[in-house]
Amino acid sequence: MMTRKNVYLKIMISFVLILLAIFAFNTNKVEAFSVEDIKAGNEVEEGLIDKIYQEGDNSILSGTYMLNFNSTKLINLLANDEKLNSLIQEDEYVYDNLYFKVSENTENVTVTYGNKETKDLEIVTIEDEQYAKCPIGIIKKENNEYYLGYIACDGFGNFGTDTLSGIIKMINKDETIEEISFMTELSEEDENAYGAMFSMRGTNEIGDGGAGTWYVSGVWFDKKDILKSEECYLQLVSAVSLGESVTIEPFGKFLFSEEKEEEEYYKYIYELKITDKSFFDKTYMGRILLPEYNVIHFYNLSFMDYSEENEAKEIESIDSKTKVKFESTTDIVPEETTLVAEKITAGVEFTGIAKILESEVSKFELYDISLINNDVKIQPNGNVKVSIPVPEGFDAEKIVVYYIADDGTKTKLDCEVKDGFVVFETNHFSNYVVAEEKVASAENTTSETSNKTSESKNTTKEDKDNNTTRKLDETPKTGEINTEKIVALVLCIISLVGLAMSKKN
Repeated sequence: MMTRKNVYLKIMISFVLILLAIFAFNTNKVEAFSVEDIKAGNEVEEGLIDKIYQEGDNSILSGTYMLNFNSTKLINLLANDEKLNSLIQEDEYVYDNLYFKVSENTENVTVTYGNKETKDLEIVTIEDEQYAKCPIGIIKKENNEYYLGYIACDGFGNFGTDTLSGIIKMINKDETIEEISFMTELSEEDENAYGAMFSMRGTNEIGDGGAGTWYVSGVWFDKKDILKSEECYLQLVSAVSLGESVTIEPFGKFLFSEEKEEEEYYKYIYELKITDKSFFDKTYMGRILLPEYNVIHFYNLSFMDYSEENEAKEIESIDSKTKVKFESTTDIVPEETTLVAEKITAGVEFTGIAKILESEVSKFELYDISLINNDVKIQPNGNVKVSIPVPEGFDAEKIVVYYIADDGTKTKLDCEVKDGFVVFETNHFSNYVVAEEKVASAENTTSETSNKTSESKNTTKEDKDNNTTRKLDETPKTGEINTEKIVALVLCIISLVGLAMSKKN
């Protein structure tokens, strides 16, 4: 006859075995979405998107999946009009596809692109697994020229359908069970692709302007200063040598001028002497595409019509939707400059900024602010005053303003609250945050500052290495051997031994 002790022992052993079975089942499940769950279609060009990685914690895009374009293949594709003409769709876009592995119990998948357009995605089967098929508009035809998809727009000022970034949502019964942010970029490992930029040089040192890297630059020059120069040159500054000369339409032949040894980028300077001052009566918009040097750049050059007699005029503009206002003078920004401000409440940048500021602010509002002149986004030639309405429910005495750079660096700006507006000055327009600062004790503030300084010193080299190598996360996501599994195995063995002993008794 079985004793009460043996009955209790068998019940306990059975209970342990049930718990172990549940534990083993759960540990074999996919723990989280990973880079291995995203496939680049590369249906337009094999290897066009050649790398996928997840952005680190120290970036504004923390947690975002980045998809690198191979710059050489992209530049060669942009130069191949015949192939692009065969691929262009009715909306003037050339599309490729990304594929996101669908989580269990997903009923439908949506994507919200960078321009806030939301679409349902088709679910397809690849190698017996289900994936959401997400189209991305990699190239756009504009004025009979091909540009990168998110640059293509009217005068580069007002962005069109931005389908190179977005948020994927996997939904079950109106609840989001998985959310993935993605963004595509040109490979940073290929410095040649960081093409060129324009500047001006004259005997009176007109100065330079323009934007770096491979993307679009909206540049304006004060015609008043240019016309004072006895000699004037349009400069083309390149990351790589373009030989003794290079011809760029519609400007003409640029001759090699000098090489700046100390510069990491843009060290090769080419110059075109301007002999006809009517050159400055036009606006120039187009692209520099030099496949033989792996160089790409998009530009918009404007020359503002001033005379020496003109005095600086006051100028202001108010965005009709957000009521954000800027004030300046015509020696800082050209006349008829307008301000455009968008309040951002969701998306990749919003999530990243929330994480960056979570320890310092209790709530915030995010604005993307731009200056537009002649349909071109410009930057001022000095400080301008910006006024943002005090957000409803914010304590005016605790309000602060931050500028957040793309790399996650935050800069706290001097500001004041006046007549219902938060007022500050800046010489660069991008993302700005109006926030209500958390109140902390002096002791806690000192401790936090010390910790952040220490963390910054420890991670600087690591961040630099990560940005250089861009290695994929190869950490296994399923079936990992860890301490918990070892403990479970030991418990299982003990239980089996106990069961055998009980049978013997």
